[in-house]
Amino acid sequence: MNDSVVPALIAATCEAGSNALSVLSGGFEVDTKDDNSPVTRADLEADRIIRSRLQALSDLPVVSEEHALPDPVERRSWARYFLVDPLDGTRGFVERGDEFAVSIALMEDETPALGVIALPTQNAVYVGGPQFASRKLTGTMMDIARAPEKALDLGELLPHPVDREPPPAPHTLQGNQGADSSSGDALSPPLRIVASRHNLNDETRSWIEELRRLLGTVELVQAGSAAKFTMIAAGAADVYPRLAPCMEWDSAAGVAIVHGAGGRVVATVGSGTGGVETISFGDPRWRSAYFIAWSAHAVSRGWSNYD
Repeated sequence: MNDSVVPALIAATCEAGSNALSVLSGGFEVDTKDDNSPVTRADLEADRIIRSRLQALSDLPVVSEEHALPDPVERRSWARYFLVDPLDGTRGFVERGDEFAVSIALMEDETPALGVIALPTQNAVYVGGPQFASRKLTGTMMDIARAPEKALDLGELLPHPVDREPPPAPHTLQGNQGADSSSGDALSPPLRIVASRHNLNDETRSWIEELRRLLGTVELVQAGSAAKFTMIAAGAADVYPRLAPCMEWDSAAGVAIVHGAGGRVVATVGSGTGGVETISFGDPRWRSAYFIAWSAHAVSRGWSNYD
């Protein structure tokens, strides 16, 4: 990977993130796209900023949620391309929440090779991939955009220590050996699950209840946008189940960063609870498979084999 690629992607996400903060601080209108999802000036301007940055960087194709999508046949001929979500979490942005994100993934042979996720309101950028150890960069969006190499050098390797004890041992997931919450033997600390704030559907609730049945207790944290992937990468949560529709630009950067932090993202079959294979990309409709993302702690304890 060219040494200039990572800093350039970091700068692009941060410029788009800084612009989104400016839009958020003022007034903006909300329009509705053909799929009934909201779109704002921040989405469209982020798309313009990122596309301009990436097109100046290389001649690789750029696929963005806010731009006309290429023909699936054309896509199959690409060895590498950029996959962009200019503003992930627009619903939360419209509500003036603080969990929206800017995401860019570099795809190689339909695999996320590198991901960058900027969380503008948190002054944080996460970057990493299977061959690039994940890091958390801190600073204002414009400070990082002006000196991405410096921010990268000072970045904190993930997963970093968090103020939590390790999750319980894997044998507690087997058969009916889970703790019984009614007996007072509930696991401490509980397994921490992070799930979508806006897409906590019946399938996901059922998956969570199955873990609660086995473990006696779980802790549920809800968050928006790609921020959920960063929690898994940092070790702030143990598992992120996504058993609801999303698009490949929603998940690609996060998948790369989780893998770069020693975690694992597995696909599921329908609404089943078990991860059965490494998540793959290349759907002709750009739809992401349902998946379960596990932290490095969970992988080390065999949790990602749970079925």
